[in-house]
Amino acid sequence: MFIEISENSTDFTDDDIINEAITFMLAGQDSVGAGIAFTLFYLAKHVEIQMKVIQEIDSIYERNSNLSITELNDMIFLEQCLKESLRLAPSVPIISRVLTEDVVLGFKFAILEMKVIISTILRYYKISLAPPHENLTFSYKTTLKAKDGIWLCLKPRHKGMSI
Repeated sequence: MFIEISENSTDFTDDDIINEAITFMLAGQDSVGAGIAFTLFYLAKHVEIQMKVIQEIDSIYERNSNLSITELNDMIFLEQCLKESLRLAPSVPIISRVLTEDVVLGFKFAILEMKVIISTILRYYKISLAPPHENLTFSYKTTLKAKDGIWLCLKPRHKGMSI
């Protein structure tokens, strides 16, 4: 898309293409990391919801221990939790650009990444909040962050388990 724009505009150079690509890569990495961290925080805070996610994950892994797109798409409740966490703590709460035409955004890859990571963690661990870090204080630069970090305790779900 950027190459197409540069071919039709003298104002959009090769350097602009590189800068935009770097922005997408860095912002994508940071926003996925923040989305995972905030979702884990909220799941640790709401144990009953975490248990429902664990039940969903366990039932999916019982059918097939190797995740494919089918299994990831079956993680409906986890996806609802992810979206609610992103609503409460959006990775990028402010967009400072103005669109001049409609653009279709593909965010599905980021959701799939987050599902893989969170389901893998919850497959092996129960998570809880580490005292005295039960509350979030947000800070904002380009992306939303937890001011003092997110502190979690991980307890193996299966006795004698080692990874």
